[in-house]
Amino acid sequence: MSLVPLDYGSTDDDSEENDHDGESCRGESQSSSSSKEASADTDVGYSHSRTPSTDQLLSSKQSSANIKSSARRITFHGKASDVTVSVHELLDGTYGSFVWPSALVLSAYVHFLGSAFRGKRVLELGCGTALPGLVAAKLGAAQVVLTDSGQLPHVLANTELAVRANRCEETCAVAALDWGEFPPLVGDPCAFEYVLGADVFYEPEMFDTLLATVVYILKKSPPSAAFITAYQERSSRRSVQHLLDRYGLTCTLVDKADFGGWGGDTWSLVNDAYYSPPREIASVVLLIIKMVS
Repeated sequence: MSLVPLDYGSTDDDSEENDHDGESCRGESQSSSSSKEASADTDVGYSHSRTPSTDQLLSSKQSSANIKSSARRITFHGKASDVTVSVHELLDGTYGSFVWPSALVLSAYVHFLGSAFRGKRVLELGCGTALPGLVAAKLGAAQVVLTDSGQLPHVLANTELAVRANRCEETCAVAALDWGEFPPLVGDPCAFEYVLGADVFYEPEMFDTLLATVVYILKKSPPSAAFITAYQERSSRRSVQHLLDRYGLTCTLVDKADFGGWGGDTWSLVNDAYYSPPREIASVVLLIIKMVS
């Protein structure tokens, strides 16, 4: 089954870098007309030896100048409050440049948990457009570290744009994190209450290094720490159970119906009355993975 990104259409890059959702990560509800313009030259917001330099990120932005892009706002609806996040997609065919159905499901679950993220440290692996991590930031997380491969500087640059577009600079940091390299984040204790990952179980040859990285982080984190991941089941022959057993991990499957993971009234695209959830959500599963106590 092919995986199709959200049909957002496309616009030119220079019309989107200043698109804001009018809501900061400090929970301040503001009019979108009063949003401050994002700076195009902000440095990477996290000190890390494997993070590409600002020159690399800017070079990546310049090389992507002719790539069509799309910026849209997604609102997650709930009984307590709604959360709106601006996402920026690059239509260049790179996996990390799109909001995939798994990211919507994971973000819906993060929003469902709500206040559980308040005051917590959160790490997102393979963040791409960083939708789940940005939702956590807007729910009051103390710090959210958004990471993707250091081999994808244009994805990290795009994540920086998303952080600024959502005015989350004080809460969110962007860093390179390559699975299987230890320590994953140089100069960071790697202690997080929540680790998030949307569609990170994509390339089977990376499953082992991904879980090795997750285990390293969970062992550095509080006993209650959890890796929450949503991914699309693309083959019935793929299984990570043997890896979970090897690394001493336990796994809980969460029914999408329990938290609005099917979409419908759970999320919507701002100014798009005709939007409907992508059909691939039917094959997305959400797991909570923890160390065996």
